[in-house]
Amino acid sequence: MELQTLYGERTPYPARPIVVTFLPRNDGITVLCLIQYTSNYPEEALAFLKQGITRSFELYRSGRGWAWLRLQIQERAM
Repeated sequence: MELQTLYGERTPYPARPIVVTFLPRNDGITVLCLIQYTSNYPEEALAFLKQGITRSFELYRSGRGWAWLRLQIQERAM
């Protein structure tokens, strides 16, 4: 929930060509980052976004002292 508030983007297309949602996985140690984007979203921008999400997650995780927490990124064209 906190990751969604800090880093998530739920403004749907057409207002924005990308939606980022953070969801807890059932294993209790994994956070799913679902990236949904329009088919014309540039690949370079998607790669840059994923790098930023990963870096932000690592900072968040280390700041909390939660070395056990894992991130899984999944992408899907809308």
